Amino acid sequence: FAGTSSVARPLRESPAPGAGKLTAVGLAQRSGWAYHRGEMGRGAWWIVAVALTVTSPSYAGGSSKVSWGEVAVREGEDSARVAKELSKLLKTATKRADWGKRKDKKAFYALSAKVTKFEWQETAGVVHLDVVAVGKLKGGAGVKTKIRVGGKPTDRKKLEKDGLRIVAEGLVTRLAELVRRKP
Repeated sequence: FAGTSSVARPLRESPAPGAGKLTAVGLAQRSGWAYHRGEMGRGAWWIVAVALTVTSPSYAGGSSKVSWGEVAVREGEDSARVAKELSKLLKTATKRADWGKRKDKKAFYALSAKVTKFEWQETAGVVHLDVVAVGKLKGGAGVKTKIRVGGKPTDRKKLEKDGLRIVAEGLVTRLAELVRRKP
């Protein structure tokens, strides 16, 4: 804008009776102008961020406490590495999940997961990974999730991580639903 400065313009005054009052046109011009020029102010953004954090479902009233106990993988040469990767992905998905409001201050949920199938198959230049996992609430119900991902044989690492991530998110989502529905 030619001839404008980075300082917000004063509002126009109304020429009508009751002069000195701000008009809707002047207010709209200033708020849109200042907002798009980045002059909202650092304090205002901080207040908005705090308000969104405090009102998000995971913080409203204290969320349920959960922890992963055993994360097991079927026997194989790479089972330790797969278990470690799955454990990291489960913890990440657990932080993002909505576990609901705690009804009892002492409520604590112990979870476990087991990969029952982790198989690679290669056919006609395409590699497929089948992953089946079971998750359980200690002393409660369990859930099962499965996925088959495929791609280039050179992308095995990416396929493995994607397959485990999808399975982890599926288990956590279903277990969180069970915890929210628990009386």
